[in-house]
Amino acid sequence: MIVSGRELVKFVENLIYEKRQVKGYEIDLTLRDIYEMEGKGSLDFGGSEYMASDRSRIEPVKRSEEGYGWWYLKPKTYLITLNETVKKGFIYFISPHPRLLRAGATHPTLVTMDWNPDYVLPLDVSEMGLNLKENARVSKLFALRIQI
Repeated sequence: MIVSGRELVKFVENLIYEKRQVKGYEIDLTLRDIYEMEGKGSLDFGGSEYMASDRSRIEPVKRSEEGYGWWYLKPKTYLITLNETVKKGFIYFISPHPRLLRAGATHPTLVTMDWNPDYVLPLDVSEMGLNLKENARVSKLFALRIQI
């Protein structure tokens, strides 16, 4: 059974503006930070050789007339973090926001039991590039309740 946004919001912290983010059966998740990868990572079967890729945070560019900054992204893959924390309670789906797709970027759809601001998503930007404002709604959160 799909969980309503009103019930789901009880499991989500750090919303920017609940009235705009919570709709029907979904919650919009917002962009916190963008990172550039600076080297390759390593992954093996046992985990002893695992190494995350190095990354550096990209600072948003602030315009004097606005309180929030913008990222002007070139075509490539970045890592992004989200503002919101999602507590355990359901099976969650985090998918790209339709506006992100129409703007020429995407990230994978994830199935997870929780989410916190330290987790990263790869963001793929198309050949035309992309401008993103701080706190942009880049993802949608849906949840399923499993009854056995």
